[in-house]
Amino acid sequence: MVADGKYYRTPFWDNDGNDLNYYVTSATSSNSDVVMVYVENGTCYAKANRAGEATLTIKSLAATSIMKVRAQFRDVKDTSAFFYQPVYWAFDAGITTGTSDQTFSPYAGCTRGQVVTFLYRAAGSPGTYNSSSNPFKDVKKGSYCYNAVLWAYYKGITTGVKPDAFCPDNVCTREQVV
Repeated sequence: MVADGKYYRTPFWDNDGNDLNYYVTSATSSNSDVVMVYVENGTCYAKANRAGEATLTIKSLAATSIMKVRAQFRDVKDTSAFFYQPVYWAFDAGITTGTSDQTFSPYAGCTRGQVVTFLYRAAGSPGTYNSSSNPFKDVKKGSYCYNAVLWAYYKGITTGVKPDAFCPDNVCTREQVV
């Protein structure tokens, strides 16, 4: 299922392989922010709003099917792409989000702020910092990467590009990430 904001007649079958769509009496989603479902004339329709996972419960006159579905990023659908599994692993683990609800932008560069935020989240988002401990004039309290930058700095993981500048919006090179 692709997160593209359109409703689709989605095939649902019971465990015996019977098509439930013409007999559906109700359909629910565990997370309607991710996938919304509705029933019209015995047919189930699903709409993916954003990337993520949801559990759908589809009831027919004969059976109930419960299934997990993944709404994919529009630009991360090819399961043979080298980045497919890592993207969804990092997304599911809360390490990263998309560049929008429906795109990941796998070929775009990452900024210094984004990369350090990935590391911070991978470490479990281990703390918050106050503004008096911030040596960087360009990393403001309230910024998405504020705690991540200070965590990485005080753990010795990274330094700034200057003693008082981290340059969180600069694109990283592979060398800098390593």
